[in-house]
Amino acid sequence: MKLSKYITVSLLLLFIGAALFSSCKKDDNNETLTNNPSSPLVQDSILQVYFTENNITAQKTETGLYYVADQQGTTIQTGETITVNYEGTLLSGKKFDSSFDRGTPFSFSVGTGQVIQGWDEGIPLLGKNGKGTLYLPSHLGYGARGAGADIPPYSILVFRVEVYN
Repeated sequence: MKLSKYITVSLLLLFIGAALFSSCKKDDNNETLTNNPSSPLVQDSILQVYFTENNITAQKTETGLYYVADQQGTTIQTGETITVNYEGTLLSGKKFDSSFDRGTPFSFSVGTGQVIQGWDEGIPLLGKNGKGTLYLPSHLGYGARGAGADIPPYSILVFRVEVYN
């Protein structure tokens, strides 16, 4: 019985010692999160500075998407096919795509994963016949992969959008 109690106490002290030892280790994860340009915290800070410098008042969603509705439209249901005209730029203002320039609107089914996550979330916020601007942190756009030569990995994207029926 004494041996069993000794083993139990020894194991308990070993676990407590291991826990104390590991808690003394420097936490590099917080430093990585705050210094990494792909981190949502860093990208949110970049967007906040951009909004302040450009006198923009944008609404923020739980996912980190920001939007400005210049003209609020009517409700869009998940699965509904809608048509949009858009201009996509990097936060620097460099244009990477524009259906306006092509003269051909783009149609897709909302909320079904046919487009980047930021569009599935952001287009319904503007509504049918709505107009506005979506500001997408990279995790709602093309993330680590980027898209071709025009959209580098971890790019914050800006879309000026007009939504039609």
